[in-house]
Amino acid sequence: AQVQRTCQRAARPPAGVTGETDDNGFGVSATGKEMKVEYRYDSEGYPLGKTTINSQNTLSVTAKPSADPRKKLDYTAVSRVDDRQVGNVTQSCEYDAYANPVDCRLVIVDESVKPAVSHHYTIKNRIDYY
Repeated sequence: AQVQRTCQRAARPPAGVTGETDDNGFGVSATGKEMKVEYRYDSEGYPLGKTTINSQNTLSVTAKPSADPRKKLDYTAVSRVDDRQVGNVTQSCEYDAYANPVDCRLVIVDESVKPAVSHHYTIKNRIDYY
């Protein structure tokens, strides 16, 4: 299903796919012929992960945001196939006086290969207030 920036459904799911939303309109599950996806959010709607189940595997992504509610884009996430960790992601940001991220560093580690491969990214946001 297509979702908006807020993870709310923007369009009807494709034929053969059914979905469920919570009381806030967030997509919490999608079920098709060959797989099921479940999405998790915190009380404010911040995504905490998803689990995709098909006949061969279970893929889960679990995110843990910063304890500081103003810095939710500082997070770590772990990806697992069945019970085997296959990757992790860490993002840390610098924030402006309005708690908006202006400079973030993202590190993605692919642990499914040996040796593990790290990818480093910088994300810069420019916000003009008026």
